[in-house]
This record gives sequence, C-alpha cells and structure tokens, in this order.
Amino acid sequence: MKTSVILITMKVIIWVVFIGLCIKAGTVIFSGIISLVVNPTASEIPYFGLSLSGLLKLSSVHYVILWGIISAIMILKADIFYKLIQLFSNLDLNQPFNQKASDIITKISYLTVAIGVLSAIGSGYGQYLSEFHITVNYGWGTTEYLFMAGVIFVIAQVFKRGIEFQSDNELTI
Repeated sequence: MKTSVILITMKVIIWVVFIGLCIKAGTVIFSGIISLVVNPTASEIPYFGLSLSGLLKLSSVHYVILWGIISAIMILKADIFYKLIQLFSNLDLNQPFNQKASDIITKISYLTVAIGVLSAIGSGYGQYLSEFHITVNYGWGTTEYLFMAGVIFVIAQVFKRGIEFQSDNELTI
C-alpha cells in the first residue's frame, strides 16, 4: 500500500517536472527563433537569467551555435523525464527486472552522457566567447551530468544482471 502511494506520487512529480522542462525548452527555442527572425530583444530570457543579446550583436553565428547547444540540452533533459515516465508506467513490482526497464535506464544513461558532453562543449564555447567580452551566465553542470551518467549506467548494468538472475530463477523453478 505504502509503496504504491510513493510510486503514484513519483509519477505525478515526474509529470510535473517533464511539463516544466518542455515549457523551458519551448521558451528557449521560441525565443531563439523570434530573436533571429523578428525581434533581437527576444534573446533576453529573464526566466533563465540568460541574456544572449550581446552575443547576437557580436555574431549571429555564435548566437545560433550557443542557442543550439542550450536548446539541445533542454530537449535532452525533457527526454530524460519522458523516459522516466515510460519507466514508471511499465514498472511491475512483481518482476522489477525486465528488459524494457533495463533498456529505458540504459537510454537515460546515454542521454545524460549526451547532456554532459554538450554541457562541456557549451562551457568551453562560453569561455571562448569571454575573449570577446561576452559573458554567458548559464549553469552548465558538466561534471554533475557526467557523474550522474556513470551512476545511471551502473544501475542499468545491475538491472541487466538482475534480469539474468530472474530468468535463471524462473528456469530453476
């Protein structure tokens, strides 16, 4: 009883975070497009404390590259939570170690690595842009994502091993 309440609560929280991340990703993408096509002042995104207007004035190419990196990171974050929704929707407490759960956890680890790599690229690019006196105030979190990817990958390997043990037990019985 208590476990099912916790799982339902987690599903609700994951859905809320997923929706929030979709809104954030949409805001960044929409602001980027509007700033390039219609109004350059849209490059100011106060919601994130992010101002890329100086970068847009410097070079639209640099702006598009950095905007693309940030947009990709936002999309990947939302995708991770979509995968979590899939994981919790397919979770069977009677047989928690199943191939579908293992595959989803492995995909989450790959997405987290991708975020870590993109964050490293974005952080390096931001440092490069500082040579032009452009400051990019964005919390990249590179090491956190790479560490998290490692932890999630280990969990995926434990799940794979759990599947093997579970299938061995089913064959023995």
